[in-house]
Amino acid sequence: MTTHPTTPKQARHSCEQLLKADRADKTEKSILPSEVRVIDRLLERGLELEEAYAEIHGKLVQHPQALKVFFDLVQSTAAFWSPESNQEARRGRARLVEVNQEIERVAAHLAELLDERTELKNRSGFSCETLYHPVDAIHAAAARNYSYEQWVKARLEALTGQFDLKYWPPLSAVAQAIADDAARAAPPSARSAHGGRDRRAACEPGGHVQGVLRRYRRAEQSELRVPAALLRTQ
Repeated sequence: MTTHPTTPKQARHSCEQLLKADRADKTEKSILPSEVRVIDRLLERGLELEEAYAEIHGKLVQHPQALKVFFDLVQSTAAFWSPESNQEARRGRARLVEVNQEIERVAAHLAELLDERTELKNRSGFSCETLYHPVDAIHAAAARNYSYEQWVKARLEALTGQFDLKYWPPLSAVAQAIADDAARAAPPSARSAHGGRDRRAACEPGGHVQGVLRRYRRAEQSELRVPAALLRTQ
């Protein structure tokens, strides 16, 4: 039967063993030096953090991998987030929302223009040498893509020969799909009448930050509250 640490000193030892193993792994792989520095600061302040370690250990010792997930969160937050980086991230997100709104507006307008051009060509008797098949547009966009030219183009051309135009979306529908996609990416408060038809998440932090947020949500599900002492590692 496993005996779990019951004193602050024992909890500290257990947590620091986990941190040391994590540090050794990252050092051996030469990865995440910023997180290694956070681990070093935690280890240097071990005595000061004993009570915090005891609280965290008491809450998570019964959950496999929970301690590791928690300390991953602490390292990532301390290494990569600061008031300045938080403000920069907020500005980046705000700009991303603006860009998606502009894409929605421009792409929707393009879809209307493409429909109008098709109607004019059909009604007026005049024509112009412009793209009308979506595969032709793909060919034009990929003209300098060697891999596409060598491996994809011929297969798409074979499909266009097998299925006539009625099986393919018009260019205006492609443009409208881009507009709808951009609309769905906007926060609910910023969505126009074009968007909001599915449940995909609005613009969210990506890459490493998104991983931190996912781990935070899992920690929240275990009713974990981070002791303030562990967040004062900078």
